[in-house]
Amino acid sequence: MKRIIAFLIFFIILFDLLSSSSIPQWVKKRPVSKDYYIGIGVSAKSKDNKDYLQIAKDNALKNLASEIKVSISSEVLSQITEIDGKLKEYVKSAVKTSTQANIEGYEIVDTYEDKKNYWVYCRLSKAKYEENKRKRINKAKELSLSFFDKALKEEHKGNITEASYYYFQALKAIKDFPNEKSDFNGKNSFIINEIIKHIKSMYGKITLTALQNKISLKTNSSVKKYPEVSATYNKLPIPNLPIKIKFLKGEGDLLENETTNSNGIATIHLTKIRSADKMQIIKAEIDMKKILDTDTTFVLAKEIVSSLPKASCKIFITVSGSVFYITSNEANFGQKTDVLYLAPKIKEALTNYYITFTNDISKADAMVEIKANTRKGSEIYGMYSAFADVTLSITDLKSGKELYKNTFSHIKGIDRNFNKAGLKALSNASEEILKKIKPVIKNNY
Repeated sequence: MKRIIAFLIFFIILFDLLSSSSIPQWVKKRPVSKDYYIGIGVSAKSKDNKDYLQIAKDNALKNLASEIKVSISSEVLSQITEIDGKLKEYVKSAVKTSTQANIEGYEIVDTYEDKKNYWVYCRLSKAKYEENKRKRINKAKELSLSFFDKALKEEHKGNITEASYYYFQALKAIKDFPNEKSDFNGKNSFIINEIIKHIKSMYGKITLTALQNKISLKTNSSVKKYPEVSATYNKLPIPNLPIKIKFLKGEGDLLENETTNSNGIATIHLTKIRSADKMQIIKAEIDMKKILDTDTTFVLAKEIVSSLPKASCKIFITVSGSVFYITSNEANFGQKTDVLYLAPKIKEALTNYYITFTNDISKADAMVEIKANTRKGSEIYGMYSAFADVTLSITDLKSGKELYKNTFSHIKGIDRNFNKAGLKALSNASEEILKKIKPVIKNNY
């Protein structure tokens, strides 16, 4: 028995020694090389992790990329910070991401696995990396400067939309290499900084002007003449410039997106004012989202856009309510009432829509006609009932169209005698009528 136990112990020790000796040296200790960037990646093996081979390889490449030290000139960062402080971190991030995404020419040196893990050992020649990087830089500079030249030409012609497109394409081409310089008007400057400077300078010279900055309109009335906005760059009209329109205060029917014509004029298609606010404000500004339509995922461009001076202008609208003419024929059991009961309550409710009233029908926008009469009901225990029947119509006097007509029947009133019950029925009728006509008033006036 002792011999068997001794044999087993010997076998276990021998197995551990053999297993240990089969583990590659690069797994035990990370290699160091002056000629290669090294990457070691590992992934756990399990039933839930079927992609451990790819994961180990990806980890090795990330590890390799972390060895590549990329420095950005402090002069570049300083100038970028002067232009916009937030851009500094985005430039650093873009360069780091680019380094990880452009590891070409690497080789898998070895792999190793045991029961629990899988390892990958890869490397990249430093000389080959620098050679490939130089090719990418030359291509990026050539492309960026080509776009930059096109942007300048379009800017000088006042074509801001086209110039913006080319400027951002130039920026996208060179963003991974912020240390690269070129000659600009006899001065050797960083390309990325020159592009950003030109973009900000260009937008700083754009002006939006409301050609009618104060207008007067009526609630729910159609707008006879659309207001216009003029866009200029150094006094040059800007064609094809997308403009975003919105209400800062108030409400109405308008198109939220417009574009300037060949004369740099954008028409604001405001068709109707819906709100009764006496003072309303519309704002027009450059629609940068439309200008960057193809570059919405370009983070650096979006950050630059957020810091740009965005030209805008405002249009102030003085709103007046519609004018109504009311005629009311009210009777109690066939006798004309001394005091009107329906018309005053309807007037009071309509003033909440900024509607005013006139006794001159020629000055009115609409006419309300009321015809009302009551009839007796019954008497129970000293309480008398009566019923009101009312016909009401609303006519738009500008179009001649009858917008609403209805008959309200059998509206009950109860009081201590028939006369008071009839008047109470007329008063109660006003509540029923207002429920029906308020939507008509709101949608048309």
